[in-house]
Amino acid sequence: MPHTQKSISKHLSRYYPNCPEEDAKIISDGLQSEQYRDIDLKTAIAMCMRVYVRKNKTDYENLMQVDALTRNEAILIVREEVADIIQTWRK
Repeated sequence: MPHTQKSISKHLSRYYPNCPEEDAKIISDGLQSEQYRDIDLKTAIAMCMRVYVRKNKTDYENLMQVDALTRNEAILIVREEVADIIQTWRK
């Protein structure tokens, strides 16, 4: 069963009160994807948020253009930055 916009919004407001509204909206929309359908809400939000932050708030996409780097290496390079951004949204 897909997650409702109301339950997603409630969770984001409670656990990520400093997440910018426009980012929260994009993350909420992303959670409507089939890949998050059978995952509990807390886990789905954490997964979707990490992907969103990695791709939109870090240098990940540029790193993916470097021939010598694999996807996993690019993820490792930005992992700490992703965690720091998400942490600021939690405070």
